[in-house]
Amino acid sequence: MARFSLPPEGGWGEGGIPKGESMNRNRGLCKSPATVRRARSSRRQPTPAEAKLWRRLRDRRAQFKFRRQHPIGRYVLDFFCPEAMLAVEIDGDQHSRREQIRHDQERSAWLKVHGVDVLRVPAAEVERSVEDVIQGIWEACEKGRDK
Repeated sequence: MARFSLPPEGGWGEGGIPKGESMNRNRGLCKSPATVRRARSSRRQPTPAEAKLWRRLRDRRAQFKFRRQHPIGRYVLDFFCPEAMLAVEIDGDQHSRREQIRHDQERSAWLKVHGVDVLRVPAAEVERSVEDVIQGIWEACEKGRDK
């Protein structure tokens, strides 16, 4: 049985992509220009925990390559490892609010449907022990790569 979807509000562009969006190398997911702008802005103003973790993740001796503030679909991921299809999200205090928890769950479910696992790390944990966080990330990447 064929599945149909309504055209997006602006109509279809080249290659069946909604107008105003571009193809993403991640399994054909689209990203809007607004999402790309948000990602670029976030790269310029990282939180202290994001900056601390990024210094370790970008180390060229690292086992896996990561991107920071990576746009995927309508979301911007704090860190993304394409090889392991793993998103690492650094959660500050605002992620304990009910509305934010619901949003994070919806976001994680959407990413899971598109083959991306999500590892959530409290910002306080990064500040307390970045080495333990890195070890957990490498283990999650190994699992993701082996899928």
